[in-house]
Amino acid sequence: MDYFSDNVDYQGQKKAEVLYQVIMIAFAVIGTVYGFYTQRFSDTLIISAAGLVVAGLVCIPSWPFLRKNQLKWLNTIMVPAEEVGGKAPVVDKSNVSRFL
Repeated sequence: MDYFSDNVDYQGQKKAEVLYQVIMIAFAVIGTVYGFYTQRFSDTLIISAAGLVVAGLVCIPSWPFLRKNQLKWLNTIMVPAEEVGGKAPVVDKSNVSRFL
């Protein structure tokens, strides 16, 4: 697995979405409670903004734990240009149905 790959798999996307929601809700609850305690709405906004930054740092980059279940893609089936009358090569879709 390439360490610097930018591809996140489907389970990694789901994991990132759940992490984002948990982080944002946790910071929003903490910010609301703290803001209520101090009676300053700005504290609530600052803590919520900090949660947004933390969630961004955790969820936006393609970390290795988000790329553990990579899909194995099928190879492209190309037809030579001579078989299609000299036009550009096209993908032969006749064999694709056996993989579905």
